[in-house]
Order: sequence, then structure tokens, then C-alpha cells
Amino acid sequence: MIRSLKKTTHNGLLWLYTSSFVILMMIILAMNSVIPIDVIVLSKTNNSHLATNTVIILVICIVFLFFSSLLHMFRLFYDKMLLQEIPKPYIPITENDIGFNSSSSIELEMRKCKKILDLAKPNGIISHPGLYYHNNQQSEFDNKNLQEFPNNLIYENVIKVIGQELKYNGTLTISNNRILRLDNHYSLRELLHVYRNDEKVENFLNLYDKLRFSGKPITCNEFKEFLHQWNYVKSKL
Repeated sequence: MIRSLKKTTHNGLLWLYTSSFVILMMIILAMNSVIPIDVIVLSKTNNSHLATNTVIILVICIVFLFFSSLLHMFRLFYDKMLLQEIPKPYIPITENDIGFNSSSSIELEMRKCKKILDLAKPNGIISHPGLYYHNNQQSEFDNKNLQEFPNNLIYENVIKVIGQELKYNGTLTISNNRILRLDNHYSLRELLHVYRNDEKVENFLNLYDKLRFSGKPITCNEFKEFLHQWNYVKSKL
């Protein structure tokens, strides 16, 4: 009921503003048209200067329309320039934009949404195949015993990037300061073929093939084991 009343009041004020603006413009135009009409009437009574007066009136009208159009275009350009200064991501929700009541209502709803979001978040560590998550609000003791991974880490993407880098770029990133550049686009097994007698390298390749091509979700323990073996392989390169 209150919203309907506010909407009706807003529409009424908008209609009143529009109608008053139109009436005011009509009054101003009527007052400005007195002089041109008077000149036209006087020119008809003086036939000797009818052509001259007609030209003068036409020139005055053209000049008036030109300057009016120029001022109107300048106003549009100035308004557009002011609008461009408003940041694109800006959302008009402040009290100065939409009023105190609407702004307070939006702020209250945003607080409710934030509270619901906080309640919906996991309270502890969630670890299941294919996804790793840990709560940033855990105690320092828990974080010391927890291997640091980004939130919502997708294990498959980490493993895929190794083979894709070799296949498409012909490179292999060993560390931040060392990138191995190859002449040919080898597969990972072809690259490590020279270490085939090393049991740890062979175990790593078997684990890589399993995680990369089995199509099954990767568990957190498997991913940790993969990183551990990958560190050993990188030390051999």
C-alpha cells in the first residue's frame, strides 16, 4: 500500500512538472513572438519597404533558430560530458541519489544478503574429489598444519597445463626463474624417456597418466602426491 502510494505521488509530481514546463515554455514563446508579429504587421502597412522588411524578418528568424540550436547542442554536449565523468560501475544507491528511504531499504537488503552468504559458507575444510576448499577464517594453528592451496582449486587444470605447455608451446616451466625450451613438442613421457630407469620418475609418469587421462575426479591426497613427485622430477631436469 505504501509503495503504491509512493508510486502514485511520484507519477503525479512528474506529470505536474512536465505540464508546468510545457505551459511555461508556451508563455515564453508567446512573449518572444510579440516583436516579430508586430514587425510583420507594420511591414504590411508600408508597402514600399515590404521586400526589405521580409528579408530582415527571415534573417532574424534564421539567426534566432541557429543560436537556439547551437545553445541546445551545447547543453546536450555538456550534459553528456558530465555523465561520462560518472564511473561506469557506479550504482546509484546512496541517499543523495535515490533518497533516504530507498537507500536505507537497499542497504538493509544488502546486509541480509551478506548475512545469508556468511551462513551458507562452510565452517570447516571441505575436501572431495575434484575440488579443494579451505576456510580463510580458520585459526592460525590449523593453517600451519594445512598445505596452502588457493580456494576452489581445480586439480585437473593444474595437471593439464603441464602437458599443454609442452604440446603447444614447446616449453616446460621448472620454476619462476627457469623455463626449459625444447626443439620439438614432446609429450611428458617422451621428455622423461631418458629417466625411464628411475623408479620415481616412472611412478610419476604412471600417476600423471592416471590423473590426466582416467577421467575420474582427483582427490586431495592424489594431488599432493603428484606435487611431491613432480618436485622430484623437476630436480632431475
